[in-house]
Amino acid sequence: DKPSGTGKLLRDIINKERKDLNDIPIDSIRKGEVVGDHKIIFDSDEDTLEITHKAKTRDIFAIGALRAAKFLVGKPKGLYSMKDVLKI
Repeated sequence: DKPSGTGKLLRDIINKERKDLNDIPIDSIRKGEVVGDHKIIFDSDEDTLEITHKAKTRDIFAIGALRAAKFLVGKPKGLYSMKDVLKI
């Protein structure tokens, strides 16, 4: 998926907190065997702040899938997202 679900989730979290930011651009690049690199950049004329997340293996995604499966146990039929699982 392009942009990634993680990229969209990060954008949504920022949008929720900063309603004055109308359209946050997402740049998505798929390269070779990169498991998952995500970078949030806050840039102004005065300075730049970068927050980076790098997945080293795909294990973290399997852990998330298992967490989601455990979350669903006993839940009524419906549409859920990782936002529900992570309570964000």
